[in-house]
Amino acid sequence: IFFFGNGCFWHNQHLFTTKLEQVKLSRKDSELTSTAAYVAGIAAPTPLCYPSESNFNNHEEYGAAEAVTLKLSGVSEFSLAAAVFFSDFQRIGLNTWARRDIYDQGPQFRAVVGMPGGLNGKFGQALREANKHNMTLLEGAGGDPDTFEDNSVYVYNTNEGEAGTYQQAEVCLQYHDDNNDDPYDEEYKALKNLRMMEGGTDFPLKEVACPTPNEFIKGC
Repeated sequence: IFFFGNGCFWHNQHLFTTKLEQVKLSRKDSELTSTAAYVAGIAAPTPLCYPSESNFNNHEEYGAAEAVTLKLSGVSEFSLAAAVFFSDFQRIGLNTWARRDIYDQGPQFRAVVGMPGGLNGKFGQALREANKHNMTLLEGAGGDPDTFEDNSVYVYNTNEGEAGTYQQAEVCLQYHDDNNDDPYDEEYKALKNLRMMEGGTDFPLKEVACPTPNEFIKGC
């Protein structure tokens, strides 16, 4: 499993589902794996949750970031995913690149990549080659600060250590419209139900025992 995050996970789930999995990898609906998740926290309980009135297991308090987990096969598929990731940054200064949703601020929206072996593993070179904006790649420790205006990305080893861990986000937060994008089409949103159906997909979503989010979110 790999993960990528750069701002709100709604935008990134749509990005990696449509631009990577459906277009570049030609995956069928039953083969899609992009999943909104909480990643790279510290001393994180299970489950991690979106902020709620009760503040139960609020992912922000454990230093977790919003991201998308997905399954990739080998360096070639990872290279395609990394290219999609870096292509989504926008220039905000002479030599500074950052996430598109500039209104989401805080460590939970930092730029992150999780991969087996981290920077020193077999995927490290492919990540460096995809880094077309020459951003600084930092070894993440978990609970790391925001990267906005820092021109940096935290990289985590998903094979070992707490920093590279990940947990699926609530089902009602999957395949959701992003506040900074135009509404997504109904075919895309229907993927949530497909991944909840028994036998509907190779990578089913699971219910997460979290309270209702404290913001009005359609579907929650």
